[in-house]
Amino acid sequence: GLRQQQPFRCIPVWLDEDTADLYYNGFSNNVLWPLLHYIPLSMLDSHTTLAETQWEAYQAANKAFADVILPEVRETDLVWVQDYHLMLLPKYLRDASPQ
Repeated sequence: GLRQQQPFRCIPVWLDEDTADLYYNGFSNNVLWPLLHYIPLSMLDSHTTLAETQWEAYQAANKAFADVILPEVRETDLVWVQDYHLMLLPKYLRDASPQ
């Protein structure tokens, strides 16, 4: 059971300040959160360049998580991805290691 498990080992994923802001406060919370909560995206109509920059940061951040996780994962491990902030992570992990 859970009481018998060793403590979890945490490994940081370092993002530069701009990527972290554009990924988290930008694409995740300005685009995905409204979409997932049925709120119209009027912001995208007038800020397409900003949305594209945020999308690039979202991809870069998800890739950074994959790059940190991949060396740590064994073939029999289960990687649990929780929340919309990392919706691309499973794809990046599968692309790098199809099993």
